[in-house]
Amino acid sequence: MRILVLIVLFLQSGFFGYSQTTIVTLAGGGSLPAGWSGINAVTSEPIDKSTYWMLQTSGGARDSIITSSYDLSSYGSAEFDLNIRSFGSGGHNSIKVDVSTDGGTTYSQTFTGNMTTTSYAYSGLLTITSVSSNVVLRITNSGTSGRGVRMQSMQLRGIGTPCSTPINVASASTQVSYQSLNLSWSNSMCYDEVVVFADLSSGIGTAPSGGAGAYTGNSAYATTGQCVFTGTTSSFTCTGLTNGTLYYFELFTRKGTTWSSGIEISGTPSFNGLGVSALNTPVHIDFDNTLAGVCNGQFNGSGITHSPTTGQLSSYSWSIDGFSDGLLSFEGSKSSGDFDRGVSSGSVTTGGLYAFEVASNDIALGVQPSGSDFTPGEIVLRFQNSTSSTASHILVEYDIYTHNNESRDSYFNLAYSSDNSSYTPISALNYSTKPAATASGWVVNKRYFLLDGLTFKADSIMYISWSSDDVGASGSRDEFALDNIKISLHTS
Repeated sequence: MRILVLIVLFLQSGFFGYSQTTIVTLAGGGSLPAGWSGINAVTSEPIDKSTYWMLQTSGGARDSIITSSYDLSSYGSAEFDLNIRSFGSGGHNSIKVDVSTDGGTTYSQTFTGNMTTTSYAYSGLLTITSVSSNVVLRITNSGTSGRGVRMQSMQLRGIGTPCSTPINVASASTQVSYQSLNLSWSNSMCYDEVVVFADLSSGIGTAPSGGAGAYTGNSAYATTGQCVFTGTTSSFTCTGLTNGTLYYFELFTRKGTTWSSGIEISGTPSFNGLGVSALNTPVHIDFDNTLAGVCNGQFNGSGITHSPTTGQLSSYSWSIDGFSDGLLSFEGSKSSGDFDRGVSSGSVTTGGLYAFEVASNDIALGVQPSGSDFTPGEIVLRFQNSTSSTASHILVEYDIYTHNNESRDSYFNLAYSSDNSSYTPISALNYSTKPAATASGWVVNKRYFLLDGLTFKADSIMYISWSSDDVGASGSRDEFALDNIKISLHTS
């Protein structure tokens, strides 16, 4: 039975006649080769048998064979053939092959396959695309049933020769952001480095030249023709841009001192979040209706992203920190785990972000804090002065809903900032839940404050932060939610 596990580079593995070089061919049995090792060997079934190597599990211990290090840096890729057979009776086990390119310090899982029957045999091929001078393979019986896996033979082959002509990146694009652009692309199979230049004019100029270190990227754009990125990753954010201005980016790849022809992409930074477009007229975030740049339809607790589907919030306006699933940054995306807790009427126990129904068909942006979620935590709303005037006053109104069903109390305080770094707290709006649990259901606390003496210019950005943490007592934590956020700009 022949199963093709993975062919990522089938064009490089012989289709056009690329050379193959056998690095090592081994038949199992006897002592492991010099430089190889076996770990977690089960005493009753040692790894080295007369005609095969045994990999077994016992009491949670899983046998592995780790090869010595092989230099594959002179090849474009490599192939690994293995022949295995199940051993023993009852149940089934799995085989896992991990590949390390740093001599066994770190591994990435390449293949997992089940041994499904007593007589089942497997012979398979996997392609190793990340080659280096220090490749190590780890073959593990990853099952739990106690069945054995017999390693009967294996072969490692180098495929092709290193490329010499760099290939352009593919699928390059820009994502709009505020005073910045997020660039991403797919790297080719032949390159040492990607170099990106920013320009205000279309048309790729003179091709770059030189080798490693010829250019140093500075992602903060300052002058036309600037090198804004050098590296081997496939994305970066170019900052320091002017909203409404069209920027061009020229992306080249380098192999040695040879450069690709390059490709060009472009983008115009802008603010796609909440804009307050009229003076003396509040914008209203109720989480029940669509509001451009804020919420797509009624919020249903299914996540926050820069391209929200129905029921999601827009990360162009929202950033949230403090959950165990990590920071949701502006223009980021989180739609699973803590950020996907769904709709609830309350009395939940799992920490995370919820669409709490605080009244019939009335949804609020809610949080259930826990030991690892939102203790501390922060919700940040970003908005723009989209009028043509400089505002001197900002009126902020919002409702805090609390469900005081637990014994521990938490605070929920507001602050504001013009740079999302230095925040000014508004102590008059500080709020804490009560330490003693009640059965009163959702209780609303209306808050408002006038921020005055400001110079909030047209097209400028302001940030409002609601932060929370434990205050005192012990036990589980109360739920709380934000609703009916209203922001209005005034000149007097």
